[in-house]
Amino acid sequence: MDRKFYFFLIVILIVIILLQFQKFLQSKITGFFANKIQINVSKIVRGKLTLSYFSTINFSQVQDILVEFKNTGSAPVTEKIEVTVYTLSGSKLQPVAYYYDSYVALNPGMRRSFENMFIAPYPGLFYIKAKAYYESKIAETWGAFLVLYYLPPPTITTTTTTAPPAITPPPVEVGIPKITLEYPEEVTIKQNHSSMVNILVKNTGNVTINDLKFYISTTNLLDVDVSPKQIFILPPNDSAIFLLSIWVPEDTPVGIYPISFEIMSDKITESGSIRVNVSKFVSLKDIANKTIKKYEYLISQIEQEVYDAKERGLNVDLALKSLEKAKNDLYIAKEYYKMGEYENSMIKLKDVEDDLKDTVFQLANASIPVTIVVPAYRPLIVLVIAILVAMIFVVILFLKRKRKKKEEKPRLLRVAGEE
Repeated sequence: MDRKFYFFLIVILIVIILLQFQKFLQSKITGFFANKIQINVSKIVRGKLTLSYFSTINFSQVQDILVEFKNTGSAPVTEKIEVTVYTLSGSKLQPVAYYYDSYVALNPGMRRSFENMFIAPYPGLFYIKAKAYYESKIAETWGAFLVLYYLPPPTITTTTTTAPPAITPPPVEVGIPKITLEYPEEVTIKQNHSSMVNILVKNTGNVTINDLKFYISTTNLLDVDVSPKQIFILPPNDSAIFLLSIWVPEDTPVGIYPISFEIMSDKITESGSIRVNVSKFVSLKDIANKTIKKYEYLISQIEQEVYDAKERGLNVDLALKSLEKAKNDLYIAKEYYKMGEYENSMIKLKDVEDDLKDTVFQLANASIPVTIVVPAYRPLIVLVIAILVAMIFVVILFLKRKRKKKEEKPRLLRVAGEE
């Protein structure tokens, strides 16, 4: 009797242990001891946009703009590429050419190339914006190039046999390139409002960094603009500022949206990410107060960058002009804030944002190491129009004189007859 009782007890304990072991395995290993095996793998939507072009061309050359998008994620995407070429007109960018590609389906690992030929209408500084739309995301990058007018070398006749002097190439810098980035990792923005984020780039290496470009990837629910579009030169121990202007439309849902970016140069690339916290319940008073403090700090930081550039011998007159306007607009915004007119304060703070973007843009353009030589003539089309206008003017003048002579002749005859 005792044996049967103990045997029955042992069997019950074994069954209980097996049941518990089965539950444990089912909770730890998906599908084990189950009728169905379910494995959920979230697909990643991600892409990479690259831009290739000649940084300097002659006025008679054609600029070859090549844009490539690669699907670097794990999900198929449908993408479209747009390219806009801008010219620098005064202190503003004016579009002079626009190209767009059709939507193309790309599986993971596939890439799409989009090539365009651009003919500059005149010498000067031009900017390229390449943009790719894929699924619910946007990738954007900028570039800049110079169109120069090279005068043909004069023909020199010499009778001497002396060899020309040897041209000494510029010294090649040897060292380790390194840049560090300083930026806020999170920013809170109310729906239907904008905010500006500064990214400080420091050259902490011992070689000069050239052609710093900004690459950005984010959701299409945000509108992001960067200034300057490119920093042409950054010597060792120097710093420069990129300003991100982030606009949140009114219909953007509340949530966290990441902005991934890369700062690429001829020698090194650094990346970062900023979280945009889209909020609905933020008072205008708090937004205006925080924005005023932020812009006060930015103005002092950018002012230091401007005067450092001036000490290096750069012409920073345009940058100083925009900086002074930013100071004046900030003063007005603070006065509105003191009077409790927070809506007007925010409107004026938007002007400050535009002023600061223009300041860093002009500061970057001041560092262009090449002087643009504009030819003494205008483009052919302008010359043809000028000749046509001159010919029309001569014809009109000739007809007027002829008509005047016809009118004067009968009058003289009448006068002679009366006498």
